[in-house]
Amino acid sequence: MIMNRKTRVVRGSTFLQRFKPFLYVCTVFVCVCFAPVILQAQVESPSPVRQDTTIYTDSLNASGLPFSAQPDSVGGKDTLYIPIPPIPNIGSVDPLLLPRNILNDTQITFTDYKHVGNMLSAFPGVYLRDLGYHGAFNGLVMDGVDSRAINIMSDGISLNDPMTGMYDLSLYQTEMIDRIEVVPTTRAFLYGLNSTGGAVNAITKSYQTGKPITRIRFVQAGHAYTMFDGLISQDVRRDLNVTLGVAHPAFGPWYRNNTYDAWNGRAKIRYNISDKLNIMFSDVYTQTRQGLNGGEDTATVVTNRYSISLDSLLSEYAYEKITRNDMQLTVGARIFSDSTELTSLTFYHSSNLREFRNEKPYSPFDTVTYSVQQDHRTQWYGGKLTQHFSLIGNQIDIGGEIQSRCVLASSVMNQQRATYTSVWGKDEIHPIPGLSVAGYARIDDHESVHHLSFGADGAFAVRSGIEVFGGFSHAYRNATPAENNWRDSVVTSLNSSFYEAETHNLAEAGIRFNNDMLHLSVKFFKRMIDNPIMTIQSSMFNPFPQVVLGASTDRLDIQGVDGNVDIRFGSFIAEGALQYIQMKQGGATLSQLPSVVGSGGFYFWDTLFHANLYMKTGLRGRFYTAHDGMMINQQAQMFTPSYFWNIKAAGTADFVLFAHFGDAQIHLIWENLMNLHYVVVPFFPMPDRQVRFGLNWVFLN
Repeated sequence: MIMNRKTRVVRGSTFLQRFKPFLYVCTVFVCVCFAPVILQAQVESPSPVRQDTTIYTDSLNASGLPFSAQPDSVGGKDTLYIPIPPIPNIGSVDPLLLPRNILNDTQITFTDYKHVGNMLSAFPGVYLRDLGYHGAFNGLVMDGVDSRAINIMSDGISLNDPMTGMYDLSLYQTEMIDRIEVVPTTRAFLYGLNSTGGAVNAITKSYQTGKPITRIRFVQAGHAYTMFDGLISQDVRRDLNVTLGVAHPAFGPWYRNNTYDAWNGRAKIRYNISDKLNIMFSDVYTQTRQGLNGGEDTATVVTNRYSISLDSLLSEYAYEKITRNDMQLTVGARIFSDSTELTSLTFYHSSNLREFRNEKPYSPFDTVTYSVQQDHRTQWYGGKLTQHFSLIGNQIDIGGEIQSRCVLASSVMNQQRATYTSVWGKDEIHPIPGLSVAGYARIDDHESVHHLSFGADGAFAVRSGIEVFGGFSHAYRNATPAENNWRDSVVTSLNSSFYEAETHNLAEAGIRFNNDMLHLSVKFFKRMIDNPIMTIQSSMFNPFPQVVLGASTDRLDIQGVDGNVDIRFGSFIAEGALQYIQMKQGGATLSQLPSVVGSGGFYFWDTLFHANLYMKTGLRGRFYTAHDGMMINQQAQMFTPSYFWNIKAAGTADFVLFAHFGDAQIHLIWENLMNLHYVVVPFFPMPDRQVRFGLNWVFLN
């Protein structure tokens, strides 16, 4: 559908008219459903038990930290502290996700990471376009599909920016995470706009403790990389917990103009009215400053490409500042008799300001000066309602969301404001032992354009420990405001009109083997994208590589194989992952991604010294084959096919050590043992050999 820019601006009155039905529904829903639960809570909620004793017991909450009956002093007598238990799975997008789709807190503890992207690399099919230094905007790829079609969520709410349709993974503070859910690709479109390529949901920690808990994490590595994160949590009352945190990551300088400095403050309040009704509020504020040198330019001779002092950079002065705020208010309830039937209602508001500057100061030795200033202010807010319930053997999930996504002000486009309304549902059944079948659909309404996405999948246990699975989906990805409206010397388009939505058809099939010693999975997939919105190779730089957009009439085919294996024998674990991928369009093979990517490791992972020390240590490695790759325009935060550069095949090895003793944990990572020179994104050199040391410590009382 072709429309001019003015028709894309939805006025406030129009938005309120479209928002009213959802508000009415939510109001009635709260009054009819939550009121009885609140009244029942006043009757059933246990009151504190008072007794003259100082003896108490400890249990573990979902975060692995002590809480429960703890002595307190009230009126000169000891009180047995009895917390109201929280409702589990609040913030989850799918309570039926299997463990293989979840990275839990214990696994994260023994994972090497600087940001969320490193955590996601533990899942098969995930590839990171890594720029090599902390704070950089790294491109996430899942089974060949880039960040524009991957929805990143926190507690079920999308974090993707309305203008670019993407989220900078370095902004999310890792110490907030309790677990990460990665939705299988055929189902991914259910859980957010433009999530045809993948859906990732980080569920934040919810503490419950009568004693104050303080948690500190400090990491230091080469090139002046440091990261500090501090957290304090305590139950103000037995039904009310307050958690506060602050983080300060910093990096550089390494190469010129790639310093990074950020501050993050966060708060989470959880009010457990009863074991059937919980209310949560969270607020996260982030501010960053990042140098943008664009990497080495084509004028750098081969012998100087990895030289910090002799290389030539695309930009010596460009930088960006980001100021972001995310707020959520969630009500979770068990309205029905079955305790697994969770109802969740969330209201949210996010805002983001990105200030780009490229300012060359005056110098008596170089009188050429310039100043480029671009500001982009975005905002999105709305409400989301989900319900999980069981009905005659059917596990059913339904949901609806209405949201306003706005580009409030930008130096490169007019104001963009649009309202999205979505409803979705999923039904999973087990008709016979060993067989599970699920069907699902989603309807999105945007500016009178309706898209119906649908899919199905199933799994069958052929015999004990052997399972075959498969699925398909038909879904859509809408063009972002940046793709439709950014038109200058930085981003240009071959299309004179707005882009039609991409159509994604995905099919996959595979097999899994599981027993006490071996876990093996192999998946074949093929994705066919009609009306793909592509970036086209350009030889223009200003100073970053120019982004040329175009919609092709030729279908883009992405197909490949994902495989991963874990073998455990005694106290030793061997693990590996391998992906083969092929991208074709119009009979031509594209070389934007390596055709083969692999990773693996061999570790000792067990307890020592009468279980007082829990340790994981060993070697890990990764490799990729030669390919052309994608350059990044850091001004537009878009990737474009590489010009001039070619990425050679490379492989690296690291030594890792994780040790957990008492309330403390240390990790020691010796990266790039062979001190190899290599790149993942041209031309940003990856770190040379260095040691990274970190300490986590939990203090009680």
